[in-house]
Amino acid sequence: RQSQVQIRYNLGPTTPTDNLSGWNIENFSITGNYVEYDVGPVALLSPATGCGHSLAETVSIRIENFGPGATPDEIPVRYSIDGGATFSDEILNGAIAHEGQVEFDFAQKADLSIPGEYQLVLETALGVDEDSTNNRYDTTIYVDPSYSLPYVQDFENGTDFWRVEGLNSTFEFGSPMGSIIHTTASGLNAWVTNLDGEYGNDEDAYLVGPCFDFRGIDYPVFECKLYLSCESNTDGVFVEYSLNNGQ
Repeated sequence: RQSQVQIRYNLGPTTPTDNLSGWNIENFSITGNYVEYDVGPVALLSPATGCGHSLAETVSIRIENFGPGATPDEIPVRYSIDGGATFSDEILNGAIAHEGQVEFDFAQKADLSIPGEYQLVLETALGVDEDSTNNRYDTTIYVDPSYSLPYVQDFENGTDFWRVEGLNSTFEFGSPMGSIIHTTASGLNAWVTNLDGEYGNDEDAYLVGPCFDFRGIDYPVFECKLYLSCESNTDGVFVEYSLNNGQ
């Protein structure tokens, strides 16, 4: 099944015995079987990556009708927060028009009270759906802890929910063994762009830390040990903060 179809005509050459050029085609049709019903999830609207999650989070999704006509009035939908090991099943009531989209909030809440990485799976299970390739939507969210100050971390006991995001990342966690960066500020572990080599071209990567509670603190101070060696006037490092989970 493709969104576009190309039709090619191949006419042979004109010869003294075969006059093939100059044909005109006025009417053209393609016949055959077609998909009557096709629906699937296309987006997770909430929850999102960040901190402040609870044991009763509303899972909100967007569902689209890819079929040529309206869907049936009832569409089974379900979600999982553990990669598909367990699901919560419900029914979306109401037909979706051709090329239409609807948003659906599951009544059963998700427990995201424990910080960590969650593999969310969204599925539709319409019995008459004739294209199962778009019935599933997978995504990952990160539930970050929220720490009070002071906060001290040397990464000797793990990453403590720090993670890598961005494009073309070479960030690695462990003991550096490169020709330039081959030691740490303390202990054995650090976050390094390539533990045993150089960072990559066109790298736009960054470390994302946990959340911090600044209530009652007028002037919070961030301090870190940084070893920097990069191309002058081209590459570099900077620190950002967000008050709304990075939105």
